[in-house]
Formats: sequence, C-alpha cells, structure tokens
Amino acid sequence: MNKIYKIKVIFFFFLYSVLHSEKILVLPWNSLGIDIEPTKNKVLTKLFAGEIAKLGKYQVIEGTEICEDVECAIEKGKEKDAQIVIFGSINALEFDKYFFDLKAVQVSNGEVFYFTQYPLESLENIDVAIKLLAKSFVLGKQAEEVALEEEGGWRRKARLAPSVKIGYNYFVGKNSYRKEHTEDIIKKTGEQFAEPQPQRAFNLDFVFTYFMTNVLTVDFDFRFEISYRGIQMIVPVNYFFYQSNFSPFVQGGVLFGFGPTKKESVHDFWSSERDGFGFVLGGGILFFRKYDFNLIFNSRYTIIFNKINDQGISFVFGILWAPTEKY
Repeated sequence: MNKIYKIKVIFFFFLYSVLHSEKILVLPWNSLGIDIEPTKNKVLTKLFAGEIAKLGKYQVIEGTEICEDVECAIEKGKEKDAQIVIFGSINALEFDKYFFDLKAVQVSNGEVFYFTQYPLESLENIDVAIKLLAKSFVLGKQAEEVALEEEGGWRRKARLAPSVKIGYNYFVGKNSYRKEHTEDIIKKTGEQFAEPQPQRAFNLDFVFTYFMTNVLTVDFDFRFEISYRGIQMIVPVNYFFYQSNFSPFVQGGVLFGFGPTKKESVHDFWSSERDGFGFVLGGGILFFRKYDFNLIFNSRYTIIFNKINDQGISFVFGILWAPTEKY
C-alpha cells in the first residue's frame, strides 16, 4: 500500500466518521444567583464545546442564545439541525458555594437522556470544572464520579509535594523549663540559680505533602531544631475548608522525637529534651493554592511524652511546590 493510498483511506474514514457522527449544539450557560459577563460566558461555552469536540465522538457547534428549559433547547436544536442539545446553568447558593447543572436532550423525542450536577467552592477553577463536565458527558457518567476517578476538579495530581519551612517554637508548661531539676542541681553543686528562663527554638522543616483528595492531605515533616539540635518527624493529617487562594485548614497527628541527651550541668539545666512520642494539634492557611507555588502558614501545639513532658506552641511559615493538574 503506497503512501497516497494510505492518505486516501485515512481521509475516507475521517470523512465517514464526521458525516455519520451525531451533531451536538452547545448553548451558552445560564446563570442563577451570579452575574457572568457575556464575553466570559462565550469563552466558557467555547471551552466546553472544544473539550467535547476534542474527545472525538461528536460534531459540535456552538449556539448564541441561552435556554432555561427543554422546550427552548429543542427549538434551537431543530434550527441548527442538531440531534442533541446541551444546556445548563452555573448557580450560586451563597459565598463560596456554587454548582453546575447540565442537561443533554435528544431533539427527536425531547428526552433528557443525560443530567449531572457538580459542586464548586470557588470559581477560580471553573475552567477545570468545565473540562470535567465535558469528559463526564462523553463517558455518560456523573461528574462527581469522574472527579473521584480522575482526581479532577480541584484535586491535584501531585502525590508528594515538597516544601521548606522556617518556624519558631515557644515552649510552655513548667516542665518545659526543667524546673524539676533545679533543686537536684542545687544539691549537687551547692549553688543557687535564678529561675530558669522560657525556652525558644528556631526550626527548619523539610516537608512532603501527600494529596489524598482536594481537601485531605498528609504531611511528612522532618524538623530540625536549630537551637537545641533536636530532630523530629511530625505526621499530621490536614483538612482544608475551602479550595481557593485563601484555604484555611486544621490538622492533627503524631510526633516522633530523636533529640540528643542533655547533660545535667549548671549551664543548661533548663534545656528541654526532644526525644519521645507526642501529639500535634493545629491549623493554618494555604495561600495562592491555584498556582504551582503556594505559601503556607501553620501554628501548632505539641506535647512530647518523655521524662519532662515537653509542651510547645510553634509558628511555621514556608513555600510549597504542588503543581495543579490540568486535563
């Protein structure tokens, strides 16, 4: 088979598939509780139509008029000689609560053969949601089902997102000052000491964040205490409330400390130990989440169960690299 013949065969099958594939009319999005500029709506419609066409199953044409009901959609479909009409709306329930409503109707009999809804907590990722809806329609599945399968929508494909953070640890509780050792040292040395001072420590954290879903992550935090040379591994689970550029979260987890043994001396009798098993509770905010690089602020309360039962409040600030996933 020569090259020209191959090209003719490919062209024939392409032409045949185009002529015999169903024609879909995609109408502009209606909006309820939210104002969408006509130009932006046209871009969103074009994006949605383009995503369906890209999947190669249908001929896709774009409409110019909005329809709110099936009767209107059927009328527009007949005007454009389309077999299927897709129309829908973008709806706002309240601040940071939106959802898509999408229907596909068969022009010949007026049957709504496909219907799905998809919630959003931010319109910043509306382009990703539209791609998800297009894929859901072509597959004949519910949008949330496809989101779970593909970890789409606002979910990230970055399995392990690294970050570097710098923190400040403020130790609390009388045991963290090593007061219980003061009397022992006085007996050994015969010297009187002033009240031990509260401890402070700067920390350097190397963290790998595992994105299980768009709202649930696990951190593997390797912390190095600069002042006292302690090493800790902190493993908290984080829950995010919003998927926007301002994403507050709460966390809870465990801590494993590997701090060096401290000498009982007149110079460091108030220095706390870092070894032992502990718990972590806290929260924070992730900034610029829709970008590949995010800023993160985190505050934590920790307690380590060792000889001294260290307790501390820490404040951590860092930068996280978590590339967003596009279809």
